[in-house]
Amino acid sequence: MTMTVNGVRFRLGELHWEDAFGVMRSELPKFSVLRRGAPQGRIIKTAGWVAKIGRYWLVLTEHGAGPDIYDFTLVPVRPKVIAKWSGKNK
Repeated sequence: MTMTVNGVRFRLGELHWEDAFGVMRSELPKFSVLRRGAPQGRIIKTAGWVAKIGRYWLVLTEHGAGPDIYDFTLVPVRPKVIAKWSGKNK
């Protein structure tokens, strides 16, 4: 089953992704588990009409009052990570 919105085809589905998180005054995660690549953050799930548009997943969960009004979730396919370091760059 598919649906088309603004020329993009959506399919019914569910999207799962790992979210980053931070805590205060807590034990560090197990480094051996991190090295294996096991998820450490919360796993977020969103169900609805799913489409991949460029470098993003778009999940439409509910249609709103207007013709282009939706409840949606936008998730980067590969989140961009920027690392900044203190001190001189070599």
